[in-house]
Amino acid sequence: MVKAIRVYEVGDPEVLKWEDVEIGDPYMSLQWMVAVGVVTAIGEGVCELKIGDIVYRNAMGTYTEEQIVLADKEMPLPPIDPLVVASVMIQAHTWFKDVMVDPCVADDGYIDRRLIDRAMVWGESLLLDD
Repeated sequence: MVKAIRVYEVGDPEVLKWEDVEIGDPYMSLQWMVAVGVVTAIGEGVCELKIGDIVYRNAMGTYTEEQIVLADKEMPLPPIDPLVVASVMIQAHTWFKDVMVDPCVADDGYIDRRLIDRAMVWGESLLLDD
């Protein structure tokens, strides 16, 4: 058994439940998508990772003490502070989702102005039509 954070309702931080779950349960924790961890075991046929490697993961269910994951979905990292890697990668993930997955066309409303401001903060070049 390992511990995982689960959420069953919307609310304040008190709705986060720290529960025992079976390792390998695909629904151990459906929340959160970014994790940095250390490889502690290797399955048969895995060549690209070794025990002790630090890896980055971008998939649902990362708020658990341990996970069984697919080796080809993990990104090996150089020896960098895992907290730094996680903070950088969550920014990249947020940017990618906002810009590439949910593209939008800016108009002239309040929401559109906020999107334009956000793009400028990211250093994007903008073509604005008067």
